Amino acid sequence: ELPILTQSDYKRVYELYQNVELPCIIVTAEMELAGVEIDQEYAVRLQNKYHKKLEDLDVEIVKVLSDIQKLADMWRDTPEAKQSQIKKQTLKQYEKSLNGSNFDESLWTYKDGNWYKVSKCKADQLDQTLTPESLASPTQLGIILYDILKCPVVNKEKPYATGEEELKKLLKYSPICDLMLKRRELVKLISTYIDTIPELAKR
Repeated sequence: ELPILTQSDYKRVYELYQNVELPCIIVTAEMELAGVEIDQEYAVRLQNKYHKKLEDLDVEIVKVLSDIQKLADMWRDTPEAKQSQIKKQTLKQYEKSLNGSNFDESLWTYKDGNWYKVSKCKADQLDQTLTPESLASPTQLGIILYDILKCPVVNKEKPYATGEEELKKLLKYSPICDLMLKRRELVKLISTYIDTIPELAKR
């Protein structure tokens, strides 16, 4: 045991280590040695259940997006939406792009010791027809929330942030925030466990 964990400031961390982490090591080791069994029939039922939940949720999202689509179409004609952006890039970002198959030298400028790249205008970064999959893109969700719906910036360091913390702060401004939190949770559950574990067990 690390001496620092016994200090009063780390009481909760120590309890986590003692009551959760250590016991889990034994269980995990036994699972690795013995293997685990997956009930494939039950796994299929779970897959059907949670994919249906995702489908139903996407139906709700599409309804909300139908109203946002009208606003998005009007927003596309604004100067803000059509203006290309010049973003400062690191040398590492430039070198990575330089080695890529789609490198376009005309988009890059070197000035005062820094690299700058002209990016697509915001309108071109947004799908013409908004779908639940569109919102899976942080860039597109950020444009919808902050440019189209005019939600207030809740993270000054990252004005277009769309993480869990930011979406929770924006719940009262649009129902799309709550729906996206639910969708992310479902997608994570399905892709990490429900669809993946049964396939791993077949190997």
